[in-house]
Amino acid sequence: MYVVTAVPGGGHYRQILNDKGVGWIADHWGLHLAVSIFCYGVIALAVLTTTMFFRHPHMQRVS
Repeated sequence: MYVVTAVPGGGHYRQILNDKGVGWIADHWGLHLAVSIFCYGVIALAVLTTTMFFRHPHMQRVS
């Protein structure tokens, strides 16, 4: 089940683009590389999100 969010280009449409991108890479350069690139992208997004979360002013310790 896909959820369409209020964010433009979010939810269902973003997932379709991810699937098409991985499929295109797999067709041209192989499935192993496509899955690896997708996984590295997810890891990079998680690191970016975590960094932004902990650097947010509300997460800073008040002394």
